[in-house]
Amino acid sequence: SLIFITNGNVQKVMLVAWGQNANFYNGEIISDTTWTNEKPHVIYNSILVDSGKTLTIEKGCALHFHSGSRLYVNGTLIINGSLEERVILQGDRLEEFYQNKPGQWEGIHFLRGSISNKISHTNIKNSIVGIRVDSLPENSDTGLVVRNCEINNILSSGIIGITANIHAYNTLIYNIGQHALQLEYGGEYHFEHCTFSGYSSSIISHKDPILRMSNYFESNNTIYASDYFNASFLNSILHGSMEDELGIDFYSDPNITYQYTMDHCLIKSKEHSSDTNFISTLINQDPEFENISEDIYLLSSSSPCIDAGASSNLAYDIIGVSRPQGISHDIGCFEFE
Repeated sequence: SLIFITNGNVQKVMLVAWGQNANFYNGEIISDTTWTNEKPHVIYNSILVDSGKTLTIEKGCALHFHSGSRLYVNGTLIINGSLEERVILQGDRLEEFYQNKPGQWEGIHFLRGSISNKISHTNIKNSIVGIRVDSLPENSDTGLVVRNCEINNILSSGIIGITANIHAYNTLIYNIGQHALQLEYGGEYHFEHCTFSGYSSSIISHKDPILRMSNYFESNNTIYASDYFNASFLNSILHGSMEDELGIDFYSDPNITYQYTMDHCLIKSKEHSSDTNFISTLINQDPEFENISEDIYLLSSSSPCIDAGASSNLAYDIIGVSRPQGISHDIGCFEFE
């Protein structure tokens, strides 16, 4: 407190500032360890999960990244969020102004050699990139499995795969500066009961298609093409404000294999409206989200996505609503109640 004595009058002013105890990390290399939710975890100057080591993050954990910081993974990352206690990855500025501001930290970067990564019931937000995965795993396991996650307010792309192996289920990506999914230079990908949304807002200008798929890159007037690309989409929504939300760019060569399928999906595309890779897919229909301006991507009662999907093995949606087994499911990460 400050005490003022003026002409014999005593006045006292209390100065109060709130803080929070936390675990702090500064440019560290992480070995086998488990982070719990007793205190937040604050990262400066990035951290690296070492090769052959595993970082396990338990349910309810809050991770805060300082500007310019990134979570590098050369080993394995396991995030065990739950429906009741999600894991949150965001910046370290907690003022109201920063609550939905993109680009505050770098994102998660899985390096070549990283294997067997799993992220469940997690919200990744306000970063430059949500998740980037480099290269196929060096064993027979999936490189990254994402379940029941939300990626939003991203300055660049939500998920980037570069010759990667990524499977995602019940995942919602929205408010993205570039692509919700950016699948480059080949790889193996599967997305099931996902919702990928692209609309401009007060903080994001939507100018790139939600989905980009490519099997090559060009350098010094030379084409370098991957010999394998396989992407499958089941019961998923890819919709936004652009005329065409599919950016498909494949280099054709008799010795190169690439394929993709959209099975019981809802997509928005002008150029690819008659694509033979689409199976029972709704094209250029409004998914009728409940309230886009409030970022509510539940289906309204008149949505064409209701009962338009194929029966799948995912018994629950992203928020725990049960999907009836043996009959058609709703398209997207939310099952209509």
